[in-house]
Amino acid sequence: HGRPWRQRGTSAPLAGTNRAGRGLRGASLYFANEKKLMALQLIQGGTSSRTKGKLRTAIADAKEVNGRDHDAFYMFPDRAGNYDTSGFGKVEPVPLHDITEETPWTYNHVLAMWTLAGYIKRELEAGGIVVIACTAGKNRSPALQYAVDPTGKYSGKTPAELSARVKCPLMRRWAEAFHKSPGQVPAGIAPLVANARNPFDATGRA
Repeated sequence: HGRPWRQRGTSAPLAGTNRAGRGLRGASLYFANEKKLMALQLIQGGTSSRTKGKLRTAIADAKEVNGRDHDAFYMFPDRAGNYDTSGFGKVEPVPLHDITEETPWTYNHVLAMWTLAGYIKRELEAGGIVVIACTAGKNRSPALQYAVDPTGKYSGKTPAELSARVKCPLMRRWAEAFHKSPGQVPAGIAPLVANARNPFDATGRA
């Protein structure tokens, strides 16, 4: 069966991609100096030539902390709709583009992201280890990370750090709306449209 966030009309060819395996094993717990350290369950980064090295390092570091590989890897496409999976193994493609003046997010796009965020949230709560990545690691994946882990419980970061990484007000708008209503897309949030004069218009309207 197809993943629930794969809505029609959300773009991006999926050729050359692989599917991630499932099986949510319990997260490992470690104790050091009588201090409890939770497993690092949510890893975020980029897949461009400039960022993928850092992401690979983060994945390797998380594996060392957790004592096992991640359970799922969700990847957003680049501008051409392609997925650079080289060196990452199996991934689950998420066909959601960046919001631009030419390519807004319709209700179906928002619903797809909402569904994915809810799915990942449940994976984390069940002890799963998840990797999320977009091209530069600066827009879609930080917003998704902030949406599902605003407290930093799974990411090993502070709430302020997670919030500060979401630079685009349009991405912040849906992520913070998800905090308040994870089970349902609230009325009026879509479409998310970049403004011609200000691509990151806070209202999300052109």
